[in-house]
Amino acid sequence: QRNDPAPDLFDVTPDGKYLMVALRGPKPVSVSHAAQGSCPGVGIVEITEDGKAGKLVGVLRSSNTLDTVPVGTITGGHDYVGAERSDVHGAIVVTRGRENGQSD
Repeated sequence: QRNDPAPDLFDVTPDGKYLMVALRGPKPVSVSHAAQGSCPGVGIVEITEDGKAGKLVGVLRSSNTLDTVPVGTITGGHDYVGAERSDVHGAIVVTRGRENGQSD
């Protein structure tokens, strides 16, 4: 299968240096044809040029080959017959609180 990530919802890190981007899977649970990707997980994009550009610097892959989602046709996409069912649909950056003026 070709390397064709499908980015979805994302969030920026507190320092403003990175985007954490959800990467959809080959068997999307929703919005099938528009969201069908080859590498499910979370992409890490380094923000450059004062936010005007970015570069994919890493991917945290996810996998789910035991799901019960049936294999079926994807209207407008390509029919996927493999076992992968992981389908990340959002990435949210969570920060820890600060206590007594101390940094994380």
